[in-house]
Amino acid sequence: MSHLLIADDDPTIPRLLEMVFNRLGHRVSASATVENTRRLLTQGDPVDLMILDYYLQDGDAVMLMTQLAEDPDFKNVRILMSSAELSDDPQTRETLLERFPEKLRRMVMGWVRKPYTIDVLVAEVRRLLMT
Repeated sequence: MSHLLIADDDPTIPRLLEMVFNRLGHRVSASATVENTRRLLTQGDPVDLMILDYYLQDGDAVMLMTQLAEDPDFKNVRILMSSAELSDDPQTRETLLERFPEKLRRMVMGWVRKPYTIDVLVAEVRRLLMT
């Protein structure tokens, strides 16, 4: 099936999601840092979708995505962004989006707010993999 890359500063989240998505037939790579995430993208198998938390241990999503956008091999990486800072309030969501330059916003295919349920995340991953 698909190869997912899960990047989150909390190491328990990728471990849990790896179990869930492996059972669903996906290959999963996990990372907690910008540096390791970039290494996995450049040295590993092609990634079909990255589930990216806004904060990582050594930086944030904007830092990582800026590096990816500058590399023609990775500027089209599909990203599902997750963050506890997201809310259903459009103004709060816009505040978070303002941290992203326009070219980076186009890389984000979907958003999930933490804490999320496994069902919500799995549904969003399935939706994005079908597009």
